[in-house]
Amino acid sequence: MSLTYGAQQIVGRERRERVSQLAWSGGGCFDSRRRVNSDVRRLSFFGREHGNRIQPMHRFYNSTGTAAIMRGKKILVTIIALALLLACIVALRLRRDQPVGPSVSETSRLIGGPAFEVQVEMPAFNSGRAPWEIPGVILGYDRGPRFNQASPGAQVGKIAPDHIELSADGGWDLLIETDGQGRLAQGTHVAFPVKLGGRPLKFNCRPADLTVGYLHTTARTGSDELEGSFQLEVAICKNAVSGKTAAWPYQPLKVRGNFAGLKKQG
Repeated sequence: MSLTYGAQQIVGRERRERVSQLAWSGGGCFDSRRRVNSDVRRLSFFGREHGNRIQPMHRFYNSTGTAAIMRGKKILVTIIALALLLACIVALRLRRDQPVGPSVSETSRLIGGPAFEVQVEMPAFNSGRAPWEIPGVILGYDRGPRFNQASPGAQVGKIAPDHIELSADGGWDLLIETDGQGRLAQGTHVAFPVKLGGRPLKFNCRPADLTVGYLHTTARTGSDELEGSFQLEVAICKNAVSGKTAAWPYQPLKVRGNFAGLKKQG
């Protein structure tokens, strides 16, 4: 009886131990499966969240790169435009510095008489020009008032190595004289018609600085005819009609000219 009871106790203890082992291993498996599942869910959520973060960043870098490219193109176009504008300005200045009538001497020989050309240069800006006249100045075919030997009523007045007088209808009257040292004298002036803001006006202008400008004359071989060129800057102008001093020009205006075949007379 005692042996049977002891054997039952041993068997019962082994069953309890086996059940406890199964319960432990089962709980462990359950815990491990729960931990694995939670880890998988956490990883999948992190992946989705990371992907959501990557897509906006990708779009941001794409948009930023496109904006940088467009900005670079705009800068390049601006640089090219400024370079072309600078080239045009240089070309216009070089053209402006050329003599007004490089073929005046040839014209005098062809027509068998006096030839001359006078140009009052008005800049595109700050000269009182109307806005629609500015393109003509930039393109070079409108440089300001001018007249020559073919202008209506063109006349040649007193001519000497130090004195020249030219005039024409419409308000043109040019007198240039120099002193014994080759500087412009007090009597130097030029009257000319001009349109300011579309209004026709006539001014009589004098140089502000007599040291700026010249009159160069040369006698033709074997004749009493003179040829040469002149340049001056006028800055003090009066209205030729009213006689009042005008608040124009806003900056000195250059007056250039060439002449040939002018007979000495006085």
